[in-house]
Formats: sequence, C-alpha cells, structure tokens
Amino acid sequence: MNSSIPKSVLFDFFEGRATTMQRKMIEEWLGNPQNEVLFFQWLNEWESQHPQYMPNTERALQDFKILLDDATPPAIRPLSLEVEYNEPKVLWKKWILAASILLLLGISVVFFQRDIRYEHFQTGNAKTQTLRLSDGTVVTLNANSSLFVPRWGFAKTHRQVVLEGEAEFVVSHTSDNKRFIVQTNDDFNVEVLGTEFVMFSRKRGKKVVLNKGSVKVHYEAGKQLAMKPGDIVTYTTQNNHPELLKTQGTQPHNAWKNHQFYFDNTPLWEVAQVIEEHFGVEVVLTDSSLNQRRLSGYFKADTPKDVAETISLLLTISIEQNGQKIIIHNPSTKNL
Repeated sequence: MNSSIPKSVLFDFFEGRATTMQRKMIEEWLGNPQNEVLFFQWLNEWESQHPQYMPNTERALQDFKILLDDATPPAIRPLSLEVEYNEPKVLWKKWILAASILLLLGISVVFFQRDIRYEHFQTGNAKTQTLRLSDGTVVTLNANSSLFVPRWGFAKTHRQVVLEGEAEFVVSHTSDNKRFIVQTNDDFNVEVLGTEFVMFSRKRGKKVVLNKGSVKVHYEAGKQLAMKPGDIVTYTTQNNHPELLKTQGTQPHNAWKNHQFYFDNTPLWEVAQVIEEHFGVEVVLTDSSLNQRRLSGYFKADTPKDVAETISLLLTISIEQNGQKIIIHNPSTKNL
C-alpha cells in the first residue's frame, strides 16, 4: 500500500487547512483504491482526537432569524426607532425550525459514521455472494441482502457484524474464544463461538437455523434462548416471542445457495413472499382462495419466469409476468 503522503498532510486536510497543492496531491493519491483503507484509518484516528463538534449556536440562531424574517443583514440594517415585538408563537416556530435543522445535522453525522466504520457488502436480485472475513469466518449472502463488517477489524472482546436479509455463517473459532455476534437493525442478535447456521432477517420476521455447534439468540431486553444443532427459531412481530422447533434437515433453509427453492406444504402466500424477496418483483394473488393453496417441490430457478412456469405446472394454475410483476390467477375465476 502506498503511504507516501505524510499523516500530518491528511490531518491538515481534515481540519480544512490543506493548501491547493496538498489537496491535488491527496486527490491523485486516492486515485489508487488501495489507499482508501489507510485514508479512512487516519480519518478515524483524527476523529478520535477531535471527538466533539462545537457549533457556534448563537451565530447560527442569529442567521436563522435573519433568513426567517427575510431581513437585511445586521451590518447594513437601517436604524429604526420602533420597538420590535415578537409574538410567542412566532418565536416557538423559529426555535422548532432551528432545533429541527440541528437534529438533521446530527442524523447525517450518524449515517456518515456508519459508512466510515463499516464496509458494506450487498447482493442484488437473484444474486448470492460468498465472503471470507479477516478471522476466517465464511459468509454466504442470499439475494437482496446486506452485510456490514468493521472496516478496521473486530474489537478485542468480540466480533460483530450487522445483517440485513439472509446469510449462512460458518464461524471460525479463535484461540481466545472470542464471541461472534450477528446483529440486526433491532433488538435481535445471535451470539456464537464457532458454528454453522443460517440467519434470516427481513420485514416479515427473523429465523435462525442451527447446523452445527450452539448459539444464543438474544431478543427484546436481555432475554435469550439457547439453540442446539437441528433447532430452528422463528420470530415475528405478530407473536413478539421466538418459537423453537426441530428441523428435519437444513436443505430447505439453505437451498438458495444453489439458486434452488424448497417448499414443503408451503402456503402460496408465503411462496409469493419468498419470490418477492429473492427476485425483487411484486407477486399478486388475484383471488383470496389462492391463499389456501399449498406448494410442495424442490426445483432450481434463475429468473422469475422460471419460478412462474414451475409453480404453474405444479399447481395447475395460471401465472403471467408483466414487467416486474407476477400475477397468479385462479383458473376457475380468471375467465369470469
């Protein structure tokens, strides 16, 4: 990695004191993608030395008042003998607006911090991706899923990543027994030492399928549930409590790794959700009676068209694709 630029030059750049020549030199240096990691590393170090942003709130509030009143700047405002009177409601509106802008500034800083501290891996429609993390852990992401990994390595006490979507984890055991934690965007996470499991985290709920080893599922405030190999835990916002069951095998839960679908007496409305999550299309059931139909089968499909043709054949129903929409008809009512 090229580190020909002194750290002090980048620190001057972060503080806004870099010269034109220095900025040009930094721009050329960042043209090499290998230098981006060092750039963010030094940025993180600089931020740790300058942890607080101290805004000039008095000056900012004065500027807001000028803009809100559409007034002439104080330096050239004409003299007036009239006494200005601001009604309480007007003052409250100004304070609320000022507070809202400061809040938005704080939110933007939070999101920027996440982009800096985490490396983001993302898959698209019908795509999977396999990653090997720095500790040797292997992660396979399902379609339309995201994984956030600490950009500068794991913490000393634990290893933590953030998952949005679905992934299979083959966690590497470390000599110091460092925990591995998969966190979602809410109060739900899985803690392991070294094991193999599939984790699902989407809008319709959470699911953890344990293949080998043991894990702890943490949910709500301090509650946890221990899992053994062959266990499956499902968690939805409707029941607000995890359900622990025994699975008959892992094949139905990781078939997606080979672009395959496995359904075992699965309601058609649930099949529709799986298709939407995997291919990013909209599935429409035109008749409520279709919700009672169930699908059993194991097949491979690389496109929404492949899925539609297979389901149509297995259930003897009519399915059409219109752009990014799959429409499922009940044959008995389609022609009515």
